[in-house]
Parts: sequence; structure tokens; C-alpha cells
Amino acid sequence: MVAQDCIATATGSGVTINANQYGAIVSWAFNVGCPAARSSTLIRRLNRDESPRTVISEELPKWNKGNGKVLPGLVRRRRAEVELAEKPTSDPGLPAAGC
Repeated sequence: MVAQDCIATATGSGVTINANQYGAIVSWAFNVGCPAARSSTLIRRLNRDESPRTVISEELPKWNKGNGKVLPGLVRRRRAEVELAEKPTSDPGLPAAGC
């Protein structure tokens, strides 16, 4: 499944995120795979209507391991995804399911 489709189907219709938050979450889903993304705490929290900014900044950095070890490349990738999600954008908020 394409990462965009994964996020669209995993998030409820009430989840509204901006374009940068969407890009960060899609990047993460592409990297970790759809099954892991769909069953993640990140998606559950978004679906509970928690603040996307808070959820992304707290949950993405947790996904930094490969074979149980912290990998510097994943630490950098998650940091970049969080930075993107926190970057202000003039693009309007988007329902995740409608992206």
C-alpha cells in the first residue's frame, strides 16, 4: 500500500493536519511500513483528536531503532520529519483522509 493511502485509511475523517504535518507522517509511514504505521500509538492518538503537533513531536522520535538498536540515520530522519511538521505553512489544514 502506498504511504499516502495508508495514512488516509488509517486516520479518521475528523483528523485535520496541515500540509507539512501530512508530509512528515507520510515520510514516516513510508519508512516504517503501513502495518506498523496503522497500529501505531501515533495514529491512535491522532484519531483521539489529540493535537497533531504534540503527537508528532512526541511519537515520531520513538521510531529510531533497527533490530533493537538506535540508528543515527533514523534519529536524523525522525528529527527532520518533526522539523517539517513543526514548520509553519500557509497551506490550509487538510483532513488526513481526504489528502
